[in-house]
Amino acid sequence: STQSTWGGPRPLTRCSKKSQEVKAAVIAKPVAEAQKPAAKPAGAKADDWAKEQQAALVAALKELKEYNKPDKFDKVAAQVQGKTKAQCQERYQFMEERFRNKQKADAQKAARGGV
Repeated sequence: STQSTWGGPRPLTRCSKKSQEVKAAVIAKPVAEAQKPAAKPAGAKADDWAKEQQAALVAALKELKEYNKPDKFDKVAAQVQGKTKAQCQERYQFMEERFRNKQKADAQKAARGGV
């Protein structure tokens, strides 16, 4: 029976162990969900870059703009603390793609009369 002898709801202490485990799991799930990091905004890279790292990458790319040897990104990565050659190359490609997409969107906007 789900009621006590006096007619009210049965006290929690009389619930079965399994039912207490289920209640604990139901309560714990929203708490665990709330503690998860917030979802990344659309277009955000999984490999986050600090402002300082981004600035160092841009500065290194500007400095080595005319340097076109295979070790270019080795030299770039040496100037970006905490990032590898592969991470710097990936970030460069991401930045380049974003730039091209913005240019395309701006051209389309201009073609529509700035609307």
